[in-house]
Amino acid sequence: MKLTQRAARVVRVEGHGLLVTDIRGGLHLLDEDFELIRSGRNPESVAPVYAVTTSGDFAYTKDARGTVTQWSLHSLHPVNSLDAQHLRGDGEYLEGEEPSTLINRGICVWQDKLYVNNGYMEIAVIDARTFDLIEVRPSITDHFLEWFCTERPGEQCVADKHGNLYIGDLAAFDFPVHVRLDDKLNLHRVRYDRRHDRYWVTQDAGEDDALYVANGVVVISPDGRMLHNFKFAADDVETLEFDDTFSFAYCAGFEGEITVFDNRESEPRIVRTIAPFRHQITDMTITSRGDLVVLTQDGQMERVSPEGERLARLDFDSRCVWDIQPDPLTEDGYLVATDTGVLAVQLTDVEASHPNARVTRQWDLGLGFVRRVRPLADGTFLGVTRSGTLFRHNRDGESLWRVPFAPHLHDLGPDADGERVLVAANEGAFEHDARTGERLRTLDLAGLVAWTCAYGPAGELLFATRNGVVFCFEPSGEQRWRVELGGYCKRMQRHEDKVLVTGGEFAVKAVDVATGKVTGHWFDMLENTVESATVIEDRLYATSYGLQMAVYETGSSEVLGVVEPFQDFPKALARRTGRDGSPRNLLLVGGRGGFLQIRDVTEEGPLLLRTVYLPAGYGK
Repeated sequence: MKLTQRAARVVRVEGHGLLVTDIRGGLHLLDEDFELIRSGRNPESVAPVYAVTTSGDFAYTKDARGTVTQWSLHSLHPVNSLDAQHLRGDGEYLEGEEPSTLINRGICVWQDKLYVNNGYMEIAVIDARTFDLIEVRPSITDHFLEWFCTERPGEQCVADKHGNLYIGDLAAFDFPVHVRLDDKLNLHRVRYDRRHDRYWVTQDAGEDDALYVANGVVVISPDGRMLHNFKFAADDVETLEFDDTFSFAYCAGFEGEITVFDNRESEPRIVRTIAPFRHQITDMTITSRGDLVVLTQDGQMERVSPEGERLARLDFDSRCVWDIQPDPLTEDGYLVATDTGVLAVQLTDVEASHPNARVTRQWDLGLGFVRRVRPLADGTFLGVTRSGTLFRHNRDGESLWRVPFAPHLHDLGPDADGERVLVAANEGAFEHDARTGERLRTLDLAGLVAWTCAYGPAGELLFATRNGVVFCFEPSGEQRWRVELGGYCKRMQRHEDKVLVTGGEFAVKAVDVATGKVTGHWFDMLENTVESATVIEDRLYATSYGLQMAVYETGSSEVLGVVEPFQDFPKALARRTGRDGSPRNLLLVGGRGGFLQIRDVTEEGPLLLRTVYLPAGYGK
């Protein structure tokens, strides 16, 4: 059995099985061997569901738009639903204000009341049985809520998406203990350790000198004192579970591995790592038999023993467009990096009312998830995989060379002649010979993790790190400058004599290659990390993990409009710019789910003309 929509969350429900939400608003109940028992869908909700909880005979969800739904656990039929648009209080709102599209997990039932963020950053309090709206009140924080923990007798915890933890009385909205456990990002999980009377809290970014360098799990006392601080990750930690006796804790996240703690004594210790998994881990639960159910971002679930033995797998036809690059051999052709390999895509009828796209080639590289692809003028292409391979292939599918790295590889950038290539990796920053794969040199980033890279207009070597530092090196290897952007970096691309850098917190910044000066900044109206950006004429387009694309004026940074919500995470942008005899500008948007949108670039905004869904399954 396969799910037809990508799973977003999985939770164990005592007496029922595994409750799975998906990115189109659906619920599914599976047994612990991944056999489907029943499914349900709310016709009023087609947005991703990340906030889910259960109580008694009911399940409760909030989708990314803010619609809150009560479901029967016995039938998975929706029972009652509160629409996102009008689920709000009596406060002052902007004229025409709509709920924010946002992925957050904060929802709980406490003393027969459902507590959940609405789409206006308020807290809705709802009768859990009748679903009567009791009140909508201001939140306890200026950020959306990410987690509620009601596991410790006599008190409750609330965590937000900006590192704040509040401990106190949820019913009274009185939280005398407030601690900041992550300087910038989410506290995805707060779990009570019954064995030692303490809380374990996950981090996304870290704190102090470790910010965006190392993060993991912090352990605190009920009065907020720091007891332990474990730094074992260089990417988001998404989930945390204890076994039934609280003897072992299991932490996992975007690095695609499970860190196992022995918790039998007061001093926790890391005893093993369960790896690798095919993709980033986004959720996890523990079965009644004590096995781990692991959900990865590509929609696959695995059942794994506490020792790491793979017991069962629920496959999903994973499709994601990670990168779209112009093909130098074909007019209006592109190479596309996906979860399962590389595709060649050809735009057709570009001057017609509805241009089309068709897949002309598929390359089975046998390397799994290809994060980036770079076509070269001779018809070959370079790429990097998440698992740790830098490669060069020809159009016949033959490997010219492959270079293994330790996980994970993030980006690559060839020079203008296709003779050298930069590589950004957890291991560091490197330059390789693009003809042979030989490593030419290692660039000194002061021990930081490189996440993106590009050559400058005069052969400069540019790298940006996870903690938001951009380095520029002369062609000789001497450092020219470094600049801190104040967030974390995702992608970098050349634009004239500048580089555009995307990421978290700062959204999009333009950095002058000659001086290191920030010459442009675009950020308004984007709710989450910006993955990609591109410029067409005088407008900049940027996609975010908030299921959004914003349009800005390049000169003033004024936001001209926002497209939302996307059906799933938009990842890659590419432009088709007009030329003699074919003046039309088009914008290509690709993302999770394998969608490739063709948008007409107009004064009114990027108008959606067509969505093509790229094939899944090849390359497995």
